[in-house]
Amino acid sequence: MLLLDRIFRMVVPVVLGTLLPCLAVSTTSAQELPWEFSPYRMRLWLSIDPALPCPASVHEKLLERLRPQMEIVYGPTADIDAQATPRSLFSSILRELDQFTIQHILDSEFVLVVGRNHPDSKEIRTLETIVEKSEAIYLASSNLNEVKREIVAFEDESIWKRMSDKLVGAEGSTADFLAKLKTGDILTALIRRSELETMGRSVRFIPTRFPWQLDSLLKTHDKIFAVSITATTDEQFQIQIREIDCVVRVVGPLVTATVPLWEAVPRAIAYASQNAFAPLARIEDADLKTAQLRIRAGGLVMEEEHPAKLMIGDVLQPYVRRDDRNGVPTLLQNIPWTYVAMTSGDSVNAHGSIFTGIRSPLAGRKNKRTRKICLRVRPVTDSTDLQMGVVIDPKIRIPGAEVYRRTPGTEDLTFESRSDWRGIATLGETKSPVATYDVPVPRDAEGGEEPKKVDPNKKPEKATVQLRAPLYLYYVKHGNTLLARLPVVTGLSEVEIAALPDDRRRLESEAFIKGVQSEILDIVARRQILATRIKQRVQENKKAEAGSLLKELQEEKTYESMSKQLDMIQGRILASDREKIPSVSQKRIDQMFNLTRQMLQRYLQDSLVRDMELAVGKLGG
Repeated sequence: MLLLDRIFRMVVPVVLGTLLPCLAVSTTSAQELPWEFSPYRMRLWLSIDPALPCPASVHEKLLERLRPQMEIVYGPTADIDAQATPRSLFSSILRELDQFTIQHILDSEFVLVVGRNHPDSKEIRTLETIVEKSEAIYLASSNLNEVKREIVAFEDESIWKRMSDKLVGAEGSTADFLAKLKTGDILTALIRRSELETMGRSVRFIPTRFPWQLDSLLKTHDKIFAVSITATTDEQFQIQIREIDCVVRVVGPLVTATVPLWEAVPRAIAYASQNAFAPLARIEDADLKTAQLRIRAGGLVMEEEHPAKLMIGDVLQPYVRRDDRNGVPTLLQNIPWTYVAMTSGDSVNAHGSIFTGIRSPLAGRKNKRTRKICLRVRPVTDSTDLQMGVVIDPKIRIPGAEVYRRTPGTEDLTFESRSDWRGIATLGETKSPVATYDVPVPRDAEGGEEPKKVDPNKKPEKATVQLRAPLYLYYVKHGNTLLARLPVVTGLSEVEIAALPDDRRRLESEAFIKGVQSEILDIVARRQILATRIKQRVQENKKAEAGSLLKELQEEKTYESMSKQLDMIQGRILASDREKIPSVSQKRIDQMFNLTRQMLQRYLQDSLVRDMELAVGKLGG
C-alpha cells in the first residue's frame, strides 16, 4: 500500500501538469478537482503608466510574454491569464496601489435596485423580470458610457444585450436621480454600492452578479495580481505588485522591483509575484491546540522549493468564510489573535500547532457552507506598534502598560516595551524563534476517526520547530494585573489594535489600596519600635520617658480609624453614580479590599496599646 501511494503521489502531479494546459481546463471543471490537485485560478492585471513611451502594440506583446513567464514560476499549480486592468480600476492600481482595498472597489461598483414606492415594484424579483417588464433601467448620465463600455464584451449572451438596450441616462444631477428613485418615479436603476446605504428602505436590492465587475471575478478566481509599471527618476522601470486573495478577500502587502530594461519586465513581474503570493491551506479538523491542514494545489508541486509549497515552520493566518446558497459570502472574518504554525506533514497534508489569545478559535461544527482557510503570513516591516485601547471605547487608550515577550510554548518572559501616552508599545523582535508545541495524538490506523486512547494523567509529548516568521506571545500587564496574551507576528502589519478590558477602576483602586497598605506597614513598624522602646524604659524604671513614648503610641492610627479610611475609599471607588465596573474588575477590586482588611485585622489590633498601658501603669511614682 505504501508503495502504491508513493507511485500515485509521483505520477499524478506529472500527469495533471501535462494534461491540464492541453485540455484548457475550464473554471468549473478546475473547481471540481480535489483541493490538493486543483490549480490556483490566477489573473494578472497590468497597469502601465501612459507617460511611458510605449505604443499599444508593446503593451499587447508584454501581456503575451507574461503568461509563459508566470507558468515557468508556478508550473502546473496555477492556471494563469493576464490582461490590461479594467478601466474603472486602472487609476487606483497605477497611482494608489499601496492604499488599494477590495471594499473601496466594491463600493464603487454598480448594483441593481427596484424602487419600493413604485406601483409595479412587487412584480420585480430578478434581472430577467426587469428585462421583460421594465421599460428602462436608469442610471446617472455620467455613468452611462462607462457601463455601456464594460458590457460590450459580454453581449454575446442575450440577457446582457437586452439589459444594455434598456440602459437610460437619467436627466439632471445624481441627487435628482436618487430622489426620483426614492419617491417611486423610477422603477429600476443601477446605482453605486456606496449609494445603496443612503437609500434606506426606499429601494430593494436585486442580487445580480455582473460578469464585468470585480464581485463576479472574485467568485471565479483564487488570486488576482494587481501590477503597476512606472518610470523612476533614473529612467528605470518600477514594478509594484499586490495580491488580491479572492477566497477570503484580503489584499496582501506591496512588493516592489526595479529593472533597467523593458525586456526584463515580464520576468521581473513573474518572479516578484512570488513574494506577493500567499499559498492557501484548508483546515480539515481542529481542537484546542492542533489543526489538520490540506494544502491547495500541493499535489501538483514537484520541486523542493516552490511558491505554492508550504514548508515546516511556516506561520499561517486563519480566516472563516461562510457562504449563502448562491456561493456569495455572508461572513469573511480574520480570526483575531490566532496563528497556525505548520509543524509536520508533506506538500498535501500537514499538522499545525495553534497559538492564540482567545478560547477555542478554530473549534466548531463543520458544514458545507463554512470554510476555514489559512494564508501564509508575509511580514513587510521591521516592527509593529501594539495600540492598546478599552473595549467599550477604543478612543480611551491605556498608557503605562507593560508588555512582555514569550517564545511560543516556553516559559521564558522578557520585558519588551511600555505603552506611551497614546497607549502604543513598539514590538521590534524580528528574529524567528524556535517554538515548542504539543505533538498531536495520532489517529487510529483502522477507522481514522477516533484518536487513540491516551492516559489523561500523562503529559503531552513536546517537540520543537524552527518558525519561519517572528511569531511571539506578548503579555500585557497593567499594574499587578495581566490584561491579555496576544500572539503577534512582528512586521505583519504596521499597527495591531488590541481592545482590552476596561481596567481603569481596578487600577484606581490598586493605587489607593497600595497607599493604604504602605501606610499600614509604616504604622506597624512605628508601633513595634515604640513598644520596644517602652519595654526598655519600663525595665529601666523610667516612668516619665515611658509615659511620653506611650502617648506617641496612643496617637498612632488604630484599627478602627484605618478601617473607616478603607471604607471611605471603597465607597468612592464603587459609587453608583459612576460608570458600571466590569465583572472581572469588580472581583479583583473586592479581592484587594478583602486582603487589606485581613492586614488590618492581623497587625493593627489594639491589644498592643493596652499591654503597654498596663506595663507603664505598674511603674511606681
